[in-house]
Amino acid sequence: MTAIMVVWISFFDRYNLVRRLFRDGRDYSELKSEKAYYLQKIEEVKKNKEELFSNNAKLEKFAREKYYMKKDGEDVFVVEK
Repeated sequence: MTAIMVVWISFFDRYNLVRRLFRDGRDYSELKSEKAYYLQKIEEVKKNKEELFSNNAKLEKFAREKYYMKKDGEDVFVVEK
C-alpha cells in the first residue's frame, strides 16, 4: 500500500516530483532573470530621476518632450514618425 502511494505521489499526483524538479526549476530560473532585468531598469530610472531633478535644463527638456509643455507665446508642433 505504501509503495502504491509513493508511486502515485511521485508520478501521477498534480504536484508530482517530475513537475517539482524540472518544470518548477525552469520557471524559477526564468523568474530570476526577470528579476535581474527589472532591478537593472529600476537603477536606470533612479539614475535618470537624479539627473533630471539636479539639472533644470534637463528637467525642462524632459517636460517639453514628454508632456508637450511650452512657454507662453510658443507653439508646439508634434511630428510623428
